[in-house]
Amino acid sequence: MSSVCAKIARERQRAKIADLSVRGDNVAVRIQSRRFSISVEGKNTSRGTLKAPVVGQMDRVIHECVDGELSVRMTDANNRTVFEGIGRHAGLELVGDMDLLESG
Repeated sequence: MSSVCAKIARERQRAKIADLSVRGDNVAVRIQSRRFSISVEGKNTSRGTLKAPVVGQMDRVIHECVDGELSVRMTDANNRTVFEGIGRHAGLELVGDMDLLESG
């Protein structure tokens, strides 16, 4: 696992978000560099709503869960899988204007 982390650290300065989508309780992001691609898909399994302040008013809504599921896949430039895994106890939080984030 540490060799995978080292590869990610070397590539992170050149990586860009290639795709981002939010559909209901699901979020997917693909981060691409010249040598690697990392795809992360998250699923909120039981969403809670949290109120947060905006300029002193509690008008902001944050959707979060503490028992989400994340699947991660890292591939190299030849589309060979370097790492693949699923986490079933992930904390997920969707904050901000999702339409703006998706449009880049």
